[in-house]
Amino acid sequence: MIGFIQKNGMKLINIIKSGIPNLIDKSGELLPFESMTEEQKRICQNKAKARHRIMCVLSEEEMSKVHVMVNTKEMWDTLGLTYEALKEVNINKLTMLKHQYKMFSIEDNESIQPMVACLKV
Repeated sequence: MIGFIQKNGMKLINIIKSGIPNLIDKSGELLPFESMTEEQKRICQNKAKARHRIMCVLSEEEMSKVHVMVNTKEMWDTLGLTYEALKEVNINKLTMLKHQYKMFSIEDNESIQPMVACLKV
């Protein structure tokens, strides 16, 4: 995902990772686009591009986790936690499978056919 976003501009990575806050006025409301300065408009457009880039590469399942989020940093962090958890689960599964493989052996009274059948399962 990060490669796709970088391909479309390094500024977008900075926007996503830094979590540039929404452009809000003193009352806490989002500034109307017409009243923004050129710099604020540029930031707003880049935030929209960054959000769009993230949404473009997500599966439906991943999108369901973040589609309501407006803040790109929040989206990025949520996806990061998901993949970190998956990575940890996969490492645990791999460790368990390695242990099972090391413990696998043929019994004294067992023929080779049943042993091979166990490997296929």
